[in-house]
Amino acid sequence: MEILAGVAVDHSTWDDKLTTVNDYDDVQCHWPYSSSVLSSYWNCECLGGKTLYFTASTNNLLVKILGSLDEGVTFPVTVESEFSVAVGTPVLKYLSGYFNALKIQVKPAVAGAHGTLSVIGGGSSLPGITDVEIAGVLPDTAASDLSHIHANTDNLNVGDQAKASSISVTPATDITDGRYIGNVKVDSSALPTGASTHDGQDELKSLIGEVQASPTSNTVLDRLKSAVTHLATIAGFISGGHGQVDVLESALPTGAATSAKQLPDGHNVTVIGSNAPKSGQKAVTTPGTQVALATTQVYKRLVVVADDTNTGYIYLGDLNVDSTTGIKLPAGGFFTFYFVDIANIFIDSSVALEGVSFGGEI
Repeated sequence: MEILAGVAVDHSTWDDKLTTVNDYDDVQCHWPYSSSVLSSYWNCECLGGKTLYFTASTNNLLVKILGSLDEGVTFPVTVESEFSVAVGTPVLKYLSGYFNALKIQVKPAVAGAHGTLSVIGGGSSLPGITDVEIAGVLPDTAASDLSHIHANTDNLNVGDQAKASSISVTPATDITDGRYIGNVKVDSSALPTGASTHDGQDELKSLIGEVQASPTSNTVLDRLKSAVTHLATIAGFISGGHGQVDVLESALPTGAATSAKQLPDGHNVTVIGSNAPKSGQKAVTTPGTQVALATTQVYKRLVVVADDTNTGYIYLGDLNVDSTTGIKLPAGGFFTFYFVDIANIFIDSSVALEGVSFGGEI
């Protein structure tokens, strides 16, 4: 969208739409017109009058135009009901009503006879043609020659002035033509709110000069210009080799191994142990008593399994294990430890004389 002399001007870019279904389908629009992003509608909230030009190729098409008043969320208004666009016969539509978004939909005029619709659109914040009041003054001519002209429901008399929200004038090719009504005068019309007057345009020119030269202090333009100047200074400072940061030395984090304590390349790490299996069993004589599984022995992997004949639960944990802190194993339940000393593993039981079996690699 562009602002020209206080008037917003916009034109939309619509992709050619080849119909592929027999029902109405949206025509995709680029907005802003230079954007590669596609939208199913044209954002025209700043526009008053809008013009759309339609052409069809291959086969005739049916088109309708829908309007939105909620920023394109819904399109409940039919701006232009279904109309035909025939191949070789372009259609021009003038839209004056306010809508903040317009959607164009198309379908084949005959089911299965698909075609391509092309659309060109544009508009401005000025009112549409049907919003402009004009007055036509009739010359003193024979009233009988003008009897076919009407304003509302009353005939115009010779010398009368007609005023309407819009008027269509068919030019006469010859002064002897009975339709000749002389010159048509257009009454002056107030500019729409926000339109730039001649004085306002001069002020705009002066502001453009400020942007190019020296903006007023503390204005947004002045601050932007200052920011650009400082950014250019920083860029020059860095590109000139200044402002570089060289890391000369950095302390290792706590616990990091120095090179003296690191293994050389290709060194093999051997895990101590025989890989031999070892197993055993342990039962709890009195419930509520912590019982160690065995004396000191480091296991690479140790599996503890609750006996499948148990009627209660086994509680697995450290030397303080009980029914509230231990891992609860039902009959047949198991748990696996890795790289653990079996002397640090204790069990408790909810039923006397019930226990576990254990086994693993040492």
